[in-house]
Amino acid sequence: DDQNRLHADKGPAILFADGVGVYKWHGVNMAKEVMEKPEKITSAMIAKETNAEVRRAMMTMYGLEKYLRESDSTCLTTEQMPDGTRAMLYEMKMREGVERFALVENGTPNPDGTPKWYVLPALPTHQTAKEVVASSYRIDLNDYSPVVRT
Repeated sequence: DDQNRLHADKGPAILFADGVGVYKWHGVNMAKEVMEKPEKITSAMIAKETNAEVRRAMMTMYGLEKYLRESDSTCLTTEQMPDGTRAMLYEMKMREGVERFALVENGTPNPDGTPKWYVLPALPTHQTAKEVVASSYRIDLNDYSPVVRT
């Protein structure tokens, strides 16, 4: 991928002559079954996954918005950011307990015009998605007010 991690969208990232494959998604070790048929991922499979990194990868492969609609998550806030993009703060019951994260629209759309979405981890003390975004830049919430992001 763009960070030089082993990656394949589907199938093995490396396939050896003897047929053994190495299954990676942006550097994360993945099960062969998931990588051979990512279209077979279900929200139940994601919820059962014990490894947080694999679970995050599966959520992204499945589709974040789709997963959020089907899972036991609660949207705590929906906000319009200063640059016009959207961001939502979610709380979700996970194996490890309750987790918060922000679903944030990137300022630059995909080539087909659809929005790019990213998930940012949130602290239990974060009250808004804007606060999560500001902290990801290590900026105090009161000082975070970009008009344009590049």
